[in-house]
Amino acid sequence: MVQQTEVPAGLRWAISQGLWSFKVRTPAAFLKLAKNYSLAGIADRIRCPVFVGDAVDDLFLKGQPAAMRDALEDRATHVVFTEDSAG
Repeated sequence: MVQQTEVPAGLRWAISQGLWSFKVRTPAAFLKLAKNYSLAGIADRIRCPVFVGDAVDDLFLKGQPAAMRDALEDRATHVVFTEDSAG
């Protein structure tokens, strides 16, 4: 699937990156491991200040930075990068 050109380039990249990051050979193995990664129920235990970066045109995690900001409350510094501020 990663080599199939009819699959959108962003999805191909995400799967390739996941396979590499988790050191697995199949998208199914990547997804099985990735679902274990969550901050649900943990954010309230974070006590230090946290920088939460966000992007206006995020393709993969839209809404996740804002959810993290909300969970961290006053411990979060949430910065939204626009096309102009991206450099």
